[in-house]
Amino acid sequence: MRAICITLVICSAPPAFAQQPAPAKPVEVESISSWVTKGKFSLDYRLRYESVEDDSFAEDASALSLRMRHGFRTASLYRWSGYLETESVFALREDYNSTANRRTQFPIVADPDGSEINQAYLAYGFNTPTQVIVGRQRIAYDNQRFFGNVGFRQNEQTFDAASVVLARSAFSFKAAYLNEVHRIFGNSNPNPLLRQQDLDAVLLNVAYTAPATAQRGLAGGVLSGYGYFVKNQDLPLSSSRTMGLRYQGGLPFGEGKRFTYTAEYAQQDDFRGGSDAIDAYYSLMEFGLMLQDGRYTLRAAQETLSGDGRYAFQTPFASGHVFNGWADRFLVTPNSGLRDRYVDAGVKIGRGNLSAQWHIYDADQGSARLGKETGLQYAYPLTDHLFFTLKVANYTADSFSTDSQKVWLFADYRH
Repeated sequence: MRAICITLVICSAPPAFAQQPAPAKPVEVESISSWVTKGKFSLDYRLRYESVEDDSFAEDASALSLRMRHGFRTASLYRWSGYLETESVFALREDYNSTANRRTQFPIVADPDGSEINQAYLAYGFNTPTQVIVGRQRIAYDNQRFFGNVGFRQNEQTFDAASVVLARSAFSFKAAYLNEVHRIFGNSNPNPLLRQQDLDAVLLNVAYTAPATAQRGLAGGVLSGYGYFVKNQDLPLSSSRTMGLRYQGGLPFGEGKRFTYTAEYAQQDDFRGGSDAIDAYYSLMEFGLMLQDGRYTLRAAQETLSGDGRYAFQTPFASGHVFNGWADRFLVTPNSGLRDRYVDAGVKIGRGNLSAQWHIYDADQGSARLGKETGLQYAYPLTDHLFFTLKVANYTADSFSTDSQKVWLFADYRH
């Protein structure tokens, strides 16, 4: 069966890791009235058509939805500013299972309609190395492998949280306390666990950026260590502690050429009432080349989420779509674990970017072949605010799930 997903999105930059742009620095003012009147409005519109064909369903999914975000950021008064953002998703064609519309004869397209407050917070110190944010906000650490905003979906993931960022010279420190997660399935979903979950979580992340050293030919790199301590009040047996190290760096070997590498390891254990079966590790080894100052890129890697048949390493708050293939077959790691060997390549063609990826999936425990996947994407900036992307994914099952093929076409406008 074939799955076709076409997304029309308007934006100012390609969503390589589905990240949102950093908030603009507010203008400093001296009165309460100016705090509001000197503020700025923002908007983010996305129109998406998505069709999904899956061998486990007799019907193909066909979804057309419009997402509209409107935001307002105040000016800065004594380094304090505020931000409010609403988000509305409208299902214009609904031949799909949104997880909320009970149309279970179709494959899932996790874009339910509805309206909600996406972000609402007070922030301190946007013009200083110290930043404090209190309220509903995006949380995105490192490459979003463990905590991210799931920006690919129409309704993104945000957290009710208090967060802080401290930057001093080459060091940075991030910390957050998470009280609640608002998931991608919408605040009107009939399943309360898909709407939101109550958390009691502390996130810690420390990074050191090594400067480039011309004498030794080093391009510099970033070493980060993290500890994520998550008590899930609604799913207590899933409560876990994840601690790890990540290093990402590069080595130039000629004009406009660079060898890149990333290594990461993390251990996941039970935490505050979590199941005693939670005991798994995560590892990543990635090597790449960049030529002509990044015009051509090539990466080869193996990512492992270990499993022992009872439990496998899980990342429930990650921006999962950008990992383990675009077909989204491994958003939940199977209990036998996952070894994902992949290659991706990219080339800039004029103003556009063409990229391709190939995945081979195996179980971590045993020798089972799970499946294979190929993906292709072309992104083109029509203007500074409008972006067009065509994207294709084809998953071929061996012993896990069923065949699925997807195609996305999207354009995103952000201003």
